[in-house]
Amino acid sequence: MKARVRKHQTERGPQWETIEEPYHLADALLKLDRSEKTLVVVDCATLWVSNLLCGVGGAPLAPDEIEKKFSELLMALSQTPSHIRIVSNEVGLAVVPDNVLGRQFRDLQGLLNQKLASQANDVFFMIAGISQKLK
Repeated sequence: MKARVRKHQTERGPQWETIEEPYHLADALLKLDRSEKTLVVVDCATLWVSNLLCGVGGAPLAPDEIEKKFSELLMALSQTPSHIRIVSNEVGLAVVPDNVLGRQFRDLQGLLNQKLASQANDVFFMIAGISQKLK
């Protein structure tokens, strides 16, 4: 995985700044240089939800605590002058998971996607390399 990350960073070139933040996404966005409008790509919201639920980068959070993190993220997004592109996976199109953790993850990811989409100017659904504008 480290080799994949290095490859992507090399392909992007030195003009890209990479910030690895597995847990405190809202704080990381608020700390960005606000002197000019820049493009920020968050890749990806799905991994962030997984990290919050499983405790990667901090203590595992309960679903209600994760929903508070969602509110913090939405507030941060509304406060930054940057252009933000968020990559997120649609996990609700598959079979309902047979375990509690899987269902919590699916439900939280769906909730975050809904909240992000409601605040976004544009929303695209990508499948098989084909982009469909939803909003």
